Amino acid sequence: PGDELEIKAGIGLFSYQARPKININGTNVEIGDGGYALSKTKVPPIPGKYKIPVSVSYFNQTIGKEESMKVNVEYTVAKECN
Repeated sequence: PGDELEIKAGIGLFSYQARPKININGTNVEIGDGGYALSKTKVPPIPGKYKIPVSVSYFNQTIGKEESMKVNVEYTVAKECN
């Protein structure tokens, strides 16, 4: 509880060339120098299972059109040990 969750999102080899658009938990995230989007957030203080929606859209150069994908990043907040 209270720790930081880090999500890195991109496509293929994390490339700018496909002009990816990344949305993590409802927020558009810019592509950084590494070619991927980075989101950091504090996890809830209550133990349990959680999901964060992530969507990626990009230009597929092979077929010449825009494609998109949506996934849920699932994680578990464990009860603190004493």
